[in-house]
Amino acid sequence: MLILAFAAAAALSGGLQHRFLSRLEHQEPTVWSALGKRRVLTDDGDTSYAAAQWYLLNGEFTALNDQSLASLGRHARMSFFGTAAILIAWGVVAIAANASPRLTCFLGIFRLLAPGS
Repeated sequence: MLILAFAAAAALSGGLQHRFLSRLEHQEPTVWSALGKRRVLTDDGDTSYAAAQWYLLNGEFTALNDQSLASLGRHARMSFFGTAAILIAWGVVAIAANASPRLTCFLGIFRLLAPGS
């Protein structure tokens, strides 16, 4: 159950972060270019995008004059932390149960759903 909650939360969080970062890039080009000058670790060399993610997670976006963009940033940030909380809960349950999820358990569901079962 937690794996499905995590997948849904991660999809929602990713979508909200993408919307925020896209709007930030297009509506606040001066902020976006300033973010590109920050020193951040990145695997693809896109420092603006990586710095903008830290900008979002640190809550620096609250200083923006655009209230709709700041509201979108708050939603994206909270969804990220909610997703992290679900992941932590999943880990705690796995530790408490002394087990890790096995995807082979889904094979039993497919057998139940198959016609003629």
